[in-house]
Amino acid sequence: MISDIKKQMINDAPSQRELVDTYIGSTEFKSANTEHVYLSILNRYLKYLEEKRIDKPTEFTTKGYKKDLRNKGLAARTLQLITIVLKGFYTWCLDNELYPNIAKGLQNKTMIVRVPSDMEMDTFAFKDSVVTVGNNAFAGVKGTSLTIPDKITKIGGRAFEGCFKIKTMFIPKSVTEIGEMAFYCDSKLIISTDWEAKPEGWKFDSSHVKEIKFGAN
Repeated sequence: MISDIKKQMINDAPSQRELVDTYIGSTEFKSANTEHVYLSILNRYLKYLEEKRIDKPTEFTTKGYKKDLRNKGLAARTLQLITIVLKGFYTWCLDNELYPNIAKGLQNKTMIVRVPSDMEMDTFAFKDSVVTVGNNAFAGVKGTSLTIPDKITKIGGRAFEGCFKIKTMFIPKSVTEIGEMAFYCDSKLIISTDWEAKPEGWKFDSSHVKEIKFGAN
């Protein structure tokens, strides 16, 4: 089923309904009741997308959905279950490289759009096709160190905001643009780069990090 939907991606991105049906059909659940719960939650989520006319949801879509449910008085335990189900669905999409069809959902072919907050930055592997780190891509992600590959040319605004534990990062000369607030609240971070001075395209405030070491190899 997954191979069939990947073939479809060549000409036409599958709908959220098709992704959900493939997810349910290819996942082994603990019981029929668990499968029913997952399908029920995802069906209600799809109905929400339809009502809002959202065909390419992002992480902000799921946040808006949960906020809407919270405002309607849904119990905290039920919201937690919904969070688990939605996370499981989108993680499955990511694992099976179906993410290009979740709008800006998680990661597309040339840009990292959003890394799950529970992923460890230290073990993150950049795909060969990626050339851009998008806005908020690593915001809040745990980890102490990261090396930006020399195929990356741009880092978006707030890309690493709130990565409180990060201590070291190497940014190669290939990166000519870094957005504002890219390292906001990263006070422990020491950036090393082979640039001899801060490029004009690096728009972030240097005071947001501990130090920038220029001329590093």
